[in-house]
Amino acid sequence: YDLQEDTLVSLTELSPGQLVVGTVSRITEFGVFVKLSEYVSGLVHLRHLTDVPLASVSKRIQVDSKLKCRVLRITPEKRQLSLTAKKSLVKDDFQLTAFEQA
Repeated sequence: YDLQEDTLVSLTELSPGQLVVGTVSRITEFGVFVKLSEYVSGLVHLRHLTDVPLASVSKRIQVDSKLKCRVLRITPEKRQLSLTAKKSLVKDDFQLTAFEQA
């Protein structure tokens, strides 16, 4: 079985600050799960969906829709990936150097 070269297989292939595009796989009251590949998915916490605080996930965000995100934090031992979709943090010229910036 041969994986395509660009298929993301492990969290360790990502680095904080990296821009990624994924597909919304699940919507919960605390955020949105985004699938980056068959093997890797991450969570965009409710407070990281938009630049303005939301009480709940926006109706504009639907399962199977594409979402541009930036990697915030990777916790490989728990297989957790934290993402942000805030426009101010996802714009191309933003340089995330520390999780605390978000």
